[in-house]
Amino acid sequence: MQEQRTQRRCIETKGFLEFVNQKLQITGCKTDVILRDDLYHKYKMYCKCRGLMPATIVNVGRTLAKKGVKSPSRIGGINGKGQKYGYKGIVFQPCMEVVPWHPYSAVYSMHSDSVISGKRKLEEQDQNEPKRAKITGEIIDPISTFLESFVSTSLDHNELVRQNDLFNEYREYCRQNGLERYNNIKLGRLMTARGFKPTVRVGKPNSQQYCYPGLKWTREAPSGNKYTNLKQQRCHPVCPDRVISETKRYLLICLAIQFVNQD
Repeated sequence: MQEQRTQRRCIETKGFLEFVNQKLQITGCKTDVILRDDLYHKYKMYCKCRGLMPATIVNVGRTLAKKGVKSPSRIGGINGKGQKYGYKGIVFQPCMEVVPWHPYSAVYSMHSDSVISGKRKLEEQDQNEPKRAKITGEIIDPISTFLESFVSTSLDHNELVRQNDLFNEYREYCRQNGLERYNNIKLGRLMTARGFKPTVRVGKPNSQQYCYPGLKWTREAPSGNKYTNLKQQRCHPVCPDRVISETKRYLLICLAIQFVNQD
């Protein structure tokens, strides 16, 4: 019984690897995301058209992990609600139809691969493609294009970009190009999905501003402003000898005041 399970699992894994080689492309980029449910649905359709046994979703995740794709990450939602799992670093092949389903990445349409009378041969698959316009290549989000054009990562983690400046310039970029403008909450989620978090605050205690560390402006912003690259101020440690000398000075002043009062 155990041998039959092992043999069946090997056959299922082999079929999934064929699906990966034919339909997927591993890019390793964090901005490339495919939802787990969509990937498994497409894989089951692939197996149904070819009469293969689909592997379980657990074995699919293990096989992708061996190929270098990390475990699925939570995407979207608020406080755990409305979140979906997705695999980062993979996209569908350019020959497949894709539509911008989620703002984090471009994923395919679940209805793009319909089955005719429950069966369809491999040769018929290319002849009965949907009549909707196909998009070849990878769809890049506007915020990804904006970041690549105006902002770059820095090796110096002390270099900063203000969150408000980044959001305002992105909205100006969308206004100039006729794109949809998002609010600060949605923009913050998009930046977090790309691995950037505003973990540094600069300014006075009552008027501090959040900043993204490890980023810098590379060119003039869409509004025409030329931002100077901020740097996080390091705290200089106080020498212990200086603390002792200040203590002695304070004691001498106290003794002098007492001596004057006695006179």
